[in-house]
Order: sequence, then C-alpha cells, then structure tokens
Amino acid sequence: MDYFFLTLIFLSFIGLVVGLIKPDIALFWVNTKKTRAKAFFIYFGILLVLLMIFGIIPTNKAKSDYGYKIEKTDSTSQQITLRILLPNRFSKDTLIDIARIEKEKRKWTSKFVCFFYNQGDNIESTAWASISYLPKCNNCSTDKDKSKNDVVFSLIGLDAKEYNEAEVSLDKLSYEISPNEVLVAEFIDELNKAKCQFIEIDNSSAIKVLLWTNGDISKEYYDIKTVNGQRRYYFSSKNEYYEDDVEQFWIFDKSVGTMKLTGMSDYTVKLLK
Repeated sequence: MDYFFLTLIFLSFIGLVVGLIKPDIALFWVNTKKTRAKAFFIYFGILLVLLMIFGIIPTNKAKSDYGYKIEKTDSTSQQITLRILLPNRFSKDTLIDIARIEKEKRKWTSKFVCFFYNQGDNIESTAWASISYLPKCNNCSTDKDKSKNDVVFSLIGLDAKEYNEAEVSLDKLSYEISPNEVLVAEFIDELNKAKCQFIEIDNSSAIKVLLWTNGDISKEYYDIKTVNGQRRYYFSSKNEYYEDDVEQFWIFDKSVGTMKLTGMSDYTVKLLK
C-alpha cells in the first residue's frame, strides 16, 4: 500500500511539473480549456490530498483516528498525568504514539504520564498500561517514540485468571522481620506482579518489600510522618532513584482495607486479610 501511494504522489508531482510547462499534455483528459493555472490547481490538490493520506503532512485527526478519550487530566508545574479511555486494547506502539501526540500537542518537556483504561472501566481503579516520559531518569526507558524520545512502557493490569493464580502463590510469600519491626500492611502489587509488604522499622522509618515467586526481593525506604493527624509513608531520599521534585506518599486506611499512593499518580490497592 505504501508503494501504491508513493507511486501516485510521484505521478502527481510529474503531472504538476508538466502542467506548468505543457498543460495540453498534462490535462489530456480534460475537455475544457487547458491552462497552466488549471493544471497547477488540479495536480497540486491531488498531491496535497495524497500527502495527507500518506501521513507526510500532519493533520488534526490523529487523536480521533485512534478513537480514545481523555477522561481526566492532572497537572502540576513538574508533571502532567492523563487518564485515557480506549475503545479496545491497542498495541504498545499505538499507546506510545497516543502519548507522543498528547505530549507534543501540549509542547511539554517535563514528566508526562498516560494511564490507559478500556471503555467502561472506572478510572479510579488500576489502569492496564501506562506510558511515561521521565526526562530526569537516566537508563529508565524501555522504548522510543516516533520522535526518537525515550519512553517507559508498563503493562500494569492482570486479567482475572492471572490475578487469581498470582494471588494464591504470592500470598504464601513473607519477608522475615525482626522482633522490633512491625508488619503494617500487605497486598498484591499488580504493577510488579509481586507481593508487597509494608514494614515499620521504627516510629520514623519503614520499608516496602516486594517479593516474587522466583525468590527475588527488592526494598524501598520510606519516612513516616504525621500530617493533620494522618500517618503517611513518604518515599525516602535513601532510595537510589529518589527525585526531590515529586512528593510521593502512601496512606494506610484500616477502616476500608486499602492503601493509597498519592503524589506522582493516585494508585489504590486492596489489602490482603
């Protein structure tokens, strides 16, 4: 199909050039008076339409072509986060292109994150995929967009079968804690397909431990602070990939059995019993 359009573009260009020199030849199929102006407008119009169809000339229809809808936009001076509803599950390349279109439309150069949901999903629940532009994070990228910019692609959600299987096997995992440490909460981390445990080391610090069925373990450090009577777990500067321009913290709500991450993005998980 690409060769077909390229051939038509080439023939239209030849027709345009010939029409400016010999309109009688270029407009052999026209029964009315043949002029250079008529040849120019006819072949230039055809050429313009073909270039738009082929995608060489950008149009304003890029968004509607994919049929997605921006359900919610969160903006700060450091970051823009979009929650996007899709008509169906697109490929990774399409998700990257949607994120690129929205980022370039806003001429944004800082952090830019897109969370993707299917039509009918509740955007307060977990998205099934995300695309992130993280200009301050070196060696974080997984892919590049069409403009050759680094992006991070994450496949977040698990389908029902995968989730149930993961929950059964991951639920048995546990991190060994010392007598002075306290297990505050644990849940299945869909993003990393791991079991997560929040453990308070003392009154001012905690760790979040991720456990995988293959035996791998990772830790994140958190600072505990009480703000307006609310106990919060702030992402600590002790972490290797800490960035001080985004304040992230977890809130543990025993009354409803959830834990919520706020800051860079809102993410709520249901705690294991």
